[in-house]
Amino acid sequence: MTSEEPEVAFKVIGDILVASIRRTIQSRNELMPLFKNLEESVSEYICGPPMTIFHLDTPVEGFDAEAAFPVREPVEAGGIRSRIVSGGEAWSVMHYGSYENLAQSAQKLHKYRHSRGLATALLPREIYHAGPFEDNPEDNVTEVVDVVHDWQDRFWNGLGEILGEDTRAKIVEGAEEITPHSTGFERGAWVKTALKRLEEHADEEQISEIICRCAHVRPGADIAQFREVYEKNHDLDELMAAYAESQGWIEKPYRKGNVIYTTKVPMNREGWENATTLKEKIPQFCYCPVVHHLLDETPSIFCHCGGGWARQVFEGVLGVKVKVKLLKTVVAGDNVCAWELHLPEDFA
Repeated sequence: MTSEEPEVAFKVIGDILVASIRRTIQSRNELMPLFKNLEESVSEYICGPPMTIFHLDTPVEGFDAEAAFPVREPVEAGGIRSRIVSGGEAWSVMHYGSYENLAQSAQKLHKYRHSRGLATALLPREIYHAGPFEDNPEDNVTEVVDVVHDWQDRFWNGLGEILGEDTRAKIVEGAEEITPHSTGFERGAWVKTALKRLEEHADEEQISEIICRCAHVRPGADIAQFREVYEKNHDLDELMAAYAESQGWIEKPYRKGNVIYTTKVPMNREGWENATTLKEKIPQFCYCPVVHHLLDETPSIFCHCGGGWARQVFEGVLGVKVKVKLLKTVVAGDNVCAWELHLPEDFA
């Protein structure tokens, strides 16, 4: 960690059983009634400080927020549900005082994590070690935590399962030198080298499968809502329409027979349209911190990951194996990132 950012700390968080209420909110003021309701209902089971978990993988107007307390045993009552919140490697920063400038602490954390070339797991949380205090906000002590996406572990596991341990060892050589504290440029250089080795040891289908498995994991509730849509009429086109409506990062997909075509939209459309060079365009289009460090040196196969995120819906709902083919990627100079999702031939 650099001396310029002493507040940012690395930690490993264990899985936590919580009792929670999840709501779409417009402002932080809406959280307090949720915590009061929770505390009154589960007080005898509470075993840790309250927290808010923000779900960044659901495009909503406002914030998809989950008010929660760690509990000793599951509690289900009156809109309160219990679940395991996954842990993992994380970066955190302590914030003292009013919530008015809490966003600045969160942004500092985001920038530092990004500088390490690490993506968020899309579930940042605020842990209220002291507070929330309505009357004396200066006494608030809040820990902002961002669990990172375990891309490297997923890559490791996929290599072993598909190519075997010996081949994996050749591909990941040097991985022991990459730590959570490595810079984004160091991480990117290793990823670039590892993917070049992967291309030497695997065919196109194996590469797609390995990298697709590195994608973020969709929440079970996400899959469940799409399954509910599909099971009404077992209509694939209705499922695709519901998927497109709920996703802020894709164009409306279309289908030809058993092949679904899906295309990503720019992260920052205005920045993308105003950029004049490929190096300028890539970070405006793509969310991935590794790509932001490698830019046009990113191996194209890295972008199978986006197809892996999309296929989880159709595999989860339809119960079939979906194969992904990368069609276009901005890191190769294309104007979009696009994939084919191949359902079994007899499914169309």
